[in-house]
Parts: sequence; C-alpha cells; structure tokens
Amino acid sequence: DARSIKMRVVVALLVCISAVAAFTPGFNVFGRGTTGSVNGGGTCAACTVVTGIVDQLAEIHNKTVAEVLSDVCTWLPKEMQEPCESLVAQYGPYIIDYLAEHLSPDEVCLKMTLCKSPTCRLFPATTEEGARRAFESSKPIAGGAFGITPWDWIKKEIIRVFDTHEPLVDLDNDLFSTYPTLRGASWRGKDCHDFEKDAYPGRKDDGSGDIDGNCNGIVGRDEHGTPYEELWCSNTTTYGTVILGDSAAAHFHIPPEYLNPRDMNQSTYEQLLFALENEFDWPQQSSTTGYVEVANRWDQGPVMSLYMKMREHNRCNHRDFQNIAVNGGRSSSMNHTIIRSLARNPEKDKPLLAFYALIGNDVCDGHPDYWKHMTTPEEFKANVMDALLYFDEVAPPGSHVVFTGLADGRVLYDNMHNLSHPVGGGVTYVDLYNYLNCLELSPCLVWMNDNATIRDAGSARAAELNQQYAAIIKEHTFKNFDMQYYDFPFAEISKIWTDKGGKVSDLIEPVDGFHPNQNAMALTAQVFWDKLNKDHPDWLGPPNPHNADIAAKFGDQGGY
Repeated sequence: DARSIKMRVVVALLVCISAVAAFTPGFNVFGRGTTGSVNGGGTCAACTVVTGIVDQLAEIHNKTVAEVLSDVCTWLPKEMQEPCESLVAQYGPYIIDYLAEHLSPDEVCLKMTLCKSPTCRLFPATTEEGARRAFESSKPIAGGAFGITPWDWIKKEIIRVFDTHEPLVDLDNDLFSTYPTLRGASWRGKDCHDFEKDAYPGRKDDGSGDIDGNCNGIVGRDEHGTPYEELWCSNTTTYGTVILGDSAAAHFHIPPEYLNPRDMNQSTYEQLLFALENEFDWPQQSSTTGYVEVANRWDQGPVMSLYMKMREHNRCNHRDFQNIAVNGGRSSSMNHTIIRSLARNPEKDKPLLAFYALIGNDVCDGHPDYWKHMTTPEEFKANVMDALLYFDEVAPPGSHVVFTGLADGRVLYDNMHNLSHPVGGGVTYVDLYNYLNCLELSPCLVWMNDNATIRDAGSARAAELNQQYAAIIKEHTFKNFDMQYYDFPFAEISKIWTDKGGKVSDLIEPVDGFHPNQNAMALTAQVFWDKLNKDHPDWLGPPNPHNADIAAKFGDQGGY
C-alpha cells in the first residue's frame, strides 16, 4: 500500500548512504569525513539513486511523488524517526516540485546542489544540455546539511567496532561473543561461556570433561568416566579456520531488492539493522567461514564454506572459525590493524588453517591518478611479511597459511558492462562505472572502467603483486606455520558454472557489480577444498572416525 511504499523510500535513502560507505574507500557513514571524492561524492550518489527510486515507485504504483514521500518516518524505528523527518522536511518539497517539472534524478540533485558537476550523470535519460541547465540554475537548500546521520543512536558503539574489528558485546574480553552482529558470532564462533575468559572456540581441551572449554558442544564422560572430548577428539587432526581478508572475504552483499523499485515489498527492509550492524557483510554465508546452511531470502544460492568442510571432516572443529576480513582491506591495513584482531594463543589453542586473501584493494582505487595509489610490489611484499611475522607470534605450532592471489578484475567489465543494473531507469553497469568514476567514488576505477588500457594496467599490477607470494614462500620459513599459494579461482569456478549452463555474470554481485556472489562463494569453497585434499592431505588428516558418534550424542553441538 501507499504507506509501505513511502517507508521503503526513506529506508532506501539510509541504505544508499551506508552502501556508499561500505564499499567506497574513504567514505565514512558516521560523518568522520569523505576523502578523495569529488563533484558531490557520496551525497550526490545517494541523492541521485534515491530520487530515481522515488520517481519509479510513483510510476509503478500509480501514486504522486507527494504521496510517496508523505508520512514516511512513522514507519521507521523510533530512534530513526527524528532524523528521517528532518531529511524529508528539508528535501521532500524540492524533490516533488523538480520531478513535477520532468527533471531527471540527476538534474534534481544538481538543482539542489547536492551534485556539483553536470558531467557526472547516472541515468541515460539525462542529457548533457539538461544537466548543464540544472547546474546553472541550482541553488542550495536552506536548513541543515544533507550529511545528517540517521543512526546517531548507535554511532558511538559501532565506531569502536569498525575501528578495532573486535566484538562489541564481549563480557569476558576473549574476543568471542554470544551476540551475532557487530563483529560477534556472525564473524567468529559463538562463545559458550561469556563470563569465562578461558572458555572459547578453538581452545585446547583441559581434559576434565566438566565444561565445554572449547565450545564445540562435546562435554561430559562416558560410562567408564572417560571424557568424550578425549575419547572422540584427542587423536584426530583439528584446526581453526581463519580468513584474513577484504570485503570479498567478508562476503559483501547489498540485497538488490533494496534498490530495485519493482522488487520492493513490505518485508524488504526487515533486517536492515542486522545488515548495517554487519557492515553489509554476510560472513556467515562466506566461502571460508560460512555456517548458515540455508541461504536467507536476500541471498539465494547454496551456502558452502571451508569451515563447513572442516567440520564435516571432523566434528571436533565445531565453531572454531574466525572471519578477520574488513571492507576496503589491503596489505597495509592488514599489517597495521586487521590481523591484530585475530584471537589465538600459541600455547593454549589449537593450530590454524588460515587464508590470506586480499584480492583487489592493493590495485583498486577511486582516483583518476590510480597508478599513484596502487601498492608497489616492494610495498606489498613488506606488508605481507610484517603480517606474517605477527601471525607467527600468535599462531599455535603446526598452523598453515594459504595465500589467495589478487583477481584478474577484467572479468567484471567483460561480463557486466552492457547488462541492466537493479536500480532501473535504463541504467547499465557501464553507466554506473562511469558515474562512480566521475564522482571518484568507485571501489575500483581500474577494473570498473570502459578504458581497456586502464583495465589491463590493473591486471598487470595484480600479477606483479601475486609474484611476491612465491618469493616469500621461497625465501622465508616461519616457526609456527608453513605456506601454500593458489591463484584466485574465478576462472575455475566460471568454467564449472558455465559448463552447467550458467552465465559468468550470475557469479557477480548485482548491486555493486564487483564482488563474488553467493553462487561464487560456494564454488570457491569447493575448489579450495579439492585443492587442499589433493596437495595437502597431510594437513587435513583422515576424517574423524567418531563423527557419527558425536552427532548421535550431541546433535547440532549447540548450533551457532
């Protein structure tokens, strides 16, 4: 009905702002500054997309724009209503008037001075002349800034989580949590004793059988007094599964329904707060640490992960996973901050099977002078080495590190550029790429670009950086772990997918046109599992012969 349509519009505004924050380097959703963007940056992008959604919703549902915009804020959580009302009161009348004049969304946002250049145009219906006229006749809107923060009520809490990448709710300070989001149990195995600092996923068992000290759900003794942990786990090969990575490793995903007016319905934004608290990442469905066996309604597709494979191989590995991945992560931030949030004790905990997977941000950047912002091979090698030296300090002996190479991102343009984007209005992916590049907001100008020379330069640098892994493996050894390198397997998973009749574009996130999607996640897990079984069966050991006993006695072992 009309009221549900109106609510969706305002929520879409919040989503657009946060979406820009989530996959754009330098943009901060909490108002701590936008670095590097031009021509209106994230504010312009959010205004243009949301105005386009408003216009399309009015047409689809045979409503006026005024009807679509009226009374929206009462449908939002109480904490969001006041900033929402400020936004609607400030900009709603102008959007109504300008759309009534048949201006395009680009022109509306130029008229309101939220966009600063007529050359940055998203919607194909916007002509160069129309954009120029809107820009020349623009005037600022009186009354506060568009940058008002609609979620001040969680700002202070979430900022700490975004800065440290550690769980917000962690009563015993062991870096594990019972709360799912805010870097909690979606990201790391759920804590089973959040008042006991020495009980957490991955800890070596104390041998008593009295408490579940490693949270794998195996506790107690048999009729002879032997602890089940000793009976069924002590002589098996157990590892924690860890990913050290970027937004692809965290499984960044914006539900396309959030931006597609034709797919919006009353339940579209039910889990918006959950998505915001998890930074629009879905680690619980990722290729390395996923554990949700049935994909949610937003992200249809099979869920399979290396952690699930490790647990299937040995149920004593239950809950022993950590997703230490951050949107925008690159080798320098991995070295300086990201890896420091890894929770492992070399004496008290089990070994790790760790994946170091930074597949693009050392090449990707949103600036036109992209070559100045790419990580050099020398810098990359030094950054990776520093991270490995730290990992050697915290990883238990017998751990392993698998390097995943940077992707060849030319696959993005090759398979996506002429397809329609979910935002509608005739926008294709090349329109989106050019628009974000004009605003210097692109998550990856070198590969999301219609210039083949620039795309080739990005792939050439990625290949140079990948060569540093081989050099590190050849030149260095570490006390507590050994190493293996694999190329990012997109070519392999694409072949598997297309051999079954699929399209490569069906492996890429539809909203950002950049990240691997749920189908790609599951295939990536299978490809890497097959490689490890072939190349390193000694790492994995034989399957636990007591898996059936554990399942019969402990069921889902406490779940997640």
